[in-house]
Amino acid sequence: AAIADFWVSKAANGTGRDGVAHILHVIPPDEYATGDDSVYTNSVAKIALDFATRAAKVVGRAPTPAWANASSAIPVLFDARRQYHPEYRNYTFGQKIKQADVVLLSYPLMVPMSDAVRDNDLAAYEPATDSNGPAMTWGMHAIGHLESGNASKAAALFNRSFANVQQPFAVWTETPTGGTCAARASPVL
Repeated sequence: AAIADFWVSKAANGTGRDGVAHILHVIPPDEYATGDDSVYTNSVAKIALDFATRAAKVVGRAPTPAWANASSAIPVLFDARRQYHPEYRNYTFGQKIKQADVVLLSYPLMVPMSDAVRDNDLAAYEPATDSNGPAMTWGMHAIGHLESGNASKAAALFNRSFANVQQPFAVWTETPTGGTCAARASPVL
Protein backbone atom coordinates (compact mmCIF):
# COMPACT_ATOMS: atom_id res chain seq x y z
CA ALA A 1 0.00 0.00 0.00
CA ALA A 2 2.82 2.41 0.80
CA ILE A 3 4.33 2.22 -2.68
CA ALA A 4 0.92 2.91 -4.22
CA ASP A 5 0.41 5.87 -1.89
CA PHE A 6 3.84 7.16 -2.91
CA TRP A 7 2.94 7.06 -6.61
CA VAL A 8 -0.42 8.70 -5.92
CA SER A 9 1.42 11.57 -4.22
CA LYS A 10 3.91 11.90 -7.11
CA ALA A 11 1.14 11.80 -9.70
CA ALA A 12 -1.07 14.25 -7.81
CA ASN A 13 1.72 16.80 -7.65
CA GLY A 14 1.95 16.75 -11.44
CA THR A 15 -1.74 16.73 -12.32
CA GLY A 16 -2.48 19.66 -14.56
CA ARG A 17 -5.50 21.19 -16.21
CA ASP A 18 -5.38 18.41 -18.80
CA GLY A 19 -6.38 15.89 -16.10
CA VAL A 20 -3.27 13.85 -16.81
CA ALA A 21 -1.17 12.81 -13.83
CA HIS A 22 2.31 13.81 -14.95
CA ILE A 23 5.28 12.51 -12.96
CA LEU A 24 7.77 15.34 -13.07
CA HIS A 25 11.55 15.79 -12.78
CA VAL A 26 12.59 12.13 -13.02
CA ILE A 27 16.00 10.59 -13.64
CA PRO A 28 15.02 7.35 -15.37
CA PRO A 29 17.31 4.36 -15.98
CA ASP A 30 18.99 6.55 -18.63
CA GLU A 31 21.08 8.55 -16.20
CA TYR A 32 21.95 11.15 -18.86
CA ALA A 33 18.35 12.33 -18.80
CA THR A 34 16.14 14.29 -16.47
CA GLY A 35 12.63 14.71 -17.70
CA ASP A 36 8.92 14.63 -17.16
CA ASP A 37 6.76 11.59 -17.83
CA SER A 38 9.58 9.08 -18.23
CA VAL A 39 7.94 6.21 -20.08
CA TYR A 40 9.83 3.72 -17.89
CA THR A 41 9.05 5.47 -14.59
CA ASN A 42 5.41 6.00 -15.50
CA SER A 43 5.09 2.34 -16.49
CA VAL A 44 6.59 1.21 -13.17
CA ALA A 45 4.22 3.54 -11.31
CA LYS A 46 1.20 2.11 -13.14
CA ILE A 47 2.35 -1.46 -12.46
CA ALA A 48 2.77 -0.70 -8.74
CA LEU A 49 -0.62 1.01 -8.51
CA ASP A 50 -2.41 -1.80 -10.37
CA PHE A 51 -0.67 -4.45 -8.28
CA ALA A 52 -1.67 -2.72 -5.02
CA THR A 53 -5.29 -2.62 -6.21
CA ARG A 54 -5.26 -6.33 -7.08
CA ALA A 55 -3.40 -7.30 -3.89
CA ALA A 56 -5.90 -5.46 -1.69
CA LYS A 57 -8.73 -7.44 -3.28
CA VAL A 58 -6.86 -10.74 -2.84
CA VAL A 59 -6.44 -10.15 0.90
CA GLY A 60 -10.05 -9.04 1.31
CA ARG A 61 -9.46 -5.31 1.70
CA ALA A 62 -11.02 -2.50 -0.23
CA PRO A 63 -8.43 -0.90 -2.51
CA THR A 64 -7.92 2.81 -2.15
CA PRO A 65 -9.79 4.40 -5.11
CA ALA A 66 -6.96 6.89 -5.62
CA TRP A 67 -4.70 4.03 -6.76
CA ALA A 68 -6.84 3.13 -9.78
CA ASN A 69 -7.55 6.79 -10.50
CA ALA A 70 -3.83 7.63 -10.55
CA SER A 71 -2.99 4.59 -12.66
CA SER A 72 -5.52 5.53 -15.31
CA ALA A 73 -4.34 9.16 -15.33
CA ILE A 74 -0.59 8.46 -15.67
CA PRO A 75 0.46 8.57 -19.33
CA VAL A 76 2.67 6.05 -21.10
CA LEU A 77 4.06 8.18 -23.90
CA PHE A 78 3.75 6.90 -27.46
CA ASP A 79 4.66 8.52 -30.77
CA ALA A 80 1.99 7.34 -33.20
CA ARG A 81 3.86 8.63 -36.25
CA ARG A 82 7.08 6.74 -35.51
CA GLN A 83 5.30 3.91 -33.69
CA TYR A 84 7.70 3.97 -30.75
CA HIS A 85 7.89 5.14 -27.13
CA PRO A 86 9.74 8.43 -26.56
CA GLU A 87 11.90 8.11 -23.45
CA TYR A 88 10.25 11.12 -21.78
CA ARG A 89 8.24 14.19 -22.70
CA ASN A 90 10.24 16.40 -25.09
CA TYR A 91 12.77 13.64 -25.87
CA THR A 92 14.44 14.37 -29.20
CA PHE A 93 14.44 11.30 -31.45
CA GLY A 94 18.00 9.98 -31.76
CA GLN A 95 19.28 11.88 -28.71
CA LYS A 96 22.15 10.02 -27.01
CA ILE A 97 21.17 7.92 -23.99
CA LYS A 98 23.39 6.20 -21.45
CA GLN A 99 21.78 2.80 -21.22
CA ALA A 100 18.72 0.64 -21.71
CA ASP A 101 15.59 2.48 -20.65
CA VAL A 102 12.62 2.24 -23.02
CA VAL A 103 13.72 -1.24 -24.15
CA LEU A 104 13.05 -2.39 -20.56
CA LEU A 105 9.32 -1.95 -21.17
CA SER A 106 8.95 -5.25 -23.03
CA TYR A 107 11.26 -7.09 -20.64
CA PRO A 108 11.34 -7.12 -17.68
CA LEU A 109 8.27 -4.88 -17.27
CA MET A 110 6.10 -6.80 -19.77
CA VAL A 111 4.24 -3.64 -20.80
CA PRO A 112 1.74 -4.70 -23.48
CA MET A 113 2.76 -3.60 -26.97
CA SER A 114 2.81 -5.00 -30.47
CA ASP A 115 5.87 -6.77 -31.83
CA ALA A 116 6.30 -3.91 -34.31
CA VAL A 117 6.41 -1.30 -31.53
CA ARG A 118 8.92 -3.37 -29.53
CA ASP A 119 11.08 -3.67 -32.64
CA ASN A 120 10.78 0.07 -33.31
CA ASP A 121 11.87 0.81 -29.73
CA LEU A 122 14.92 -1.41 -30.23
CA ALA A 123 15.71 0.21 -33.58
CA ALA A 124 15.33 3.71 -32.15
CA TYR A 125 17.46 3.28 -29.05
CA GLU A 126 20.26 0.93 -30.10
CA PRO A 127 22.05 3.55 -32.24
CA ALA A 128 21.28 6.29 -29.68
CA THR A 129 22.93 4.38 -26.82
CA ASP A 130 26.37 5.47 -25.61
CA SER A 131 28.86 2.83 -26.75
CA ASN A 132 30.64 3.23 -23.40
CA GLY A 133 27.52 2.43 -21.41
CA PRO A 134 26.84 -0.51 -19.11
CA ALA A 135 26.75 -4.13 -20.22
CA MET A 136 23.16 -4.46 -19.00
CA THR A 137 22.06 -2.41 -21.99
CA TRP A 138 23.23 -4.92 -24.56
CA GLY A 139 21.80 -7.84 -22.58
CA MET A 140 18.39 -6.15 -22.58
CA HIS A 141 18.62 -5.44 -26.31
CA ALA A 142 19.57 -9.10 -26.82
CA ILE A 143 16.42 -10.21 -24.99
CA GLY A 144 14.32 -7.89 -27.15
CA HIS A 145 15.81 -9.34 -30.32
CA LEU A 146 15.23 -12.88 -29.03
CA GLU A 147 11.57 -11.96 -28.51
CA SER A 148 11.56 -10.78 -32.14
CA GLY A 149 13.07 -14.04 -33.35
CA ASN A 150 16.33 -12.42 -34.43
CA ALA A 151 18.79 -14.83 -32.80
CA SER A 152 21.86 -13.62 -34.70
CA LYS A 153 21.32 -9.98 -33.64
CA ALA A 154 20.62 -11.15 -30.08
CA ALA A 155 23.85 -13.16 -30.00
CA ALA A 156 25.91 -10.24 -31.27
CA LEU A 157 24.50 -7.89 -28.63
CA PHE A 158 24.83 -10.47 -25.86
CA ASN A 159 28.48 -10.93 -26.80
CA ARG A 160 28.93 -7.16 -26.88
CA SER A 161 28.04 -7.01 -23.18
CA PHE A 162 31.18 -9.00 -22.38
CA ALA A 163 33.36 -6.03 -23.36
CA ASN A 164 32.69 -4.83 -19.80
CA VAL A 165 34.45 -7.83 -18.24
CA GLN A 166 37.90 -6.85 -16.97
CA GLN A 167 40.77 -9.26 -16.39
CA PRO A 168 42.52 -10.80 -14.56
CA PHE A 169 39.53 -11.58 -12.32
CA ALA A 170 36.66 -11.23 -14.84
CA VAL A 171 35.15 -8.32 -12.92
CA TRP A 172 32.22 -6.53 -14.56
CA THR A 173 32.67 -2.77 -14.79
CA GLU A 174 30.32 0.06 -15.68
CA THR A 175 32.07 0.77 -18.98
CA PRO A 176 34.01 -1.36 -21.49
CA THR A 177 37.15 0.60 -20.61
CA GLY A 178 36.91 -0.35 -16.94
CA GLY A 179 35.71 3.00 -15.64
CA THR A 180 32.39 4.36 -14.52
CA CYS A 181 29.87 6.63 -16.16
CA ALA A 182 29.25 8.49 -12.90
CA ALA A 183 31.00 11.68 -13.96
CA ARG A 184 28.79 11.91 -17.06
CA ALA A 185 25.64 11.07 -15.15
CA SER A 186 25.82 14.03 -12.83
CA PRO A 187 28.17 16.97 -12.43
CA VAL A 188 27.91 16.43 -8.66
CA LEU A 189 29.47 12.96 -8.73
